[in-house]
Amino acid sequence: MLASAFVETRAIEAVRGEGCGNAYLFVDGPTVGDAITSLVEERGARDTPRWLDASGDASLDGVILLAPDRDGADRRAIVWNADGSRGEVCGNGLRAAALLLRERFGAERGALRSDAGVHEFAFEPDGRVAVGLPPPRFDPDAIGLVPAACAGVAADGGPLEVELELEDGARVRGHALSMGNPHLVLDHLEPIVGVLATGPTLERHAAFANRVNVNYAWPLGRERIGLRTFERGSGETAACGSGACATAVVARHLGWCDDRVVLAQPGGELEVRLRRDGVTLVGPATLAPPTTLRL
Repeated sequence: MLASAFVETRAIEAVRGEGCGNAYLFVDGPTVGDAITSLVEERGARDTPRWLDASGDASLDGVILLAPDRDGADRRAIVWNADGSRGEVCGNGLRAAALLLRERFGAERGALRSDAGVHEFAFEPDGRVAVGLPPPRFDPDAIGLVPAACAGVAADGGPLEVELELEDGARVRGHALSMGNPHLVLDHLEPIVGVLATGPTLERHAAFANRVNVNYAWPLGRERIGLRTFERGSGETAACGSGACATAVVARHLGWCDDRVVLAQPGGELEVRLRRDGVTLVGPATLAPPTTLRL
């Protein structure tokens, strides 16, 4: 009993990592030991909001535990959003995790496992981090789409075109797809300014069984797209890596771009390269000095 009480009040090392302002607290399992890793995994959903609040850093979007992986990846990335909900994958978080592994162990390339699969990473000559995401999926089950709750759904082999009715009677059209996590991409002709007023409503719309990340996109030329994201479980974020990938898939489907495009977001720019066997996300990542989490 005394040992258990000691463990539960222990301060452990965490590192703030970010990609384009999309910031997380990272706990590296092998560094803190098996017992603490298990405790963080057990309590992450409940305690993530408390940990973020205690950090005093209002820019944080969640916590990522880098646990040992039994199937050959360098680490298993377990993601909790700011509200404590589980995230299947985080593109910016994966890049920051790759940078952490390079700084601690000299890894220039490797693999991370998320709930969405295995993600190979490598470093570009200019210092940016490239990480692979799975091919997009367009079937309702993968997205968690509830067709009966939609005002309309159309499928043509690409992202599902959905029409959603809001509580005030207004209707919104967008494209739904999964990048390992669910996304709704709303295409606009002009930049979106001000508050993303429909973000909270769309995130929790009955059409999405597991909620949804909402991406507001507009073209800036053949090779650039403007993007803002209301992220599931965290609200509007400075950048969203999986959202950038989802938006690039939809943009190519709409004829806005080819297989390479830059997504300009409030926190910076991410490059997406679309391949037949998946998607590559490329962008900067940074780490801050270690801080502490108190369990």
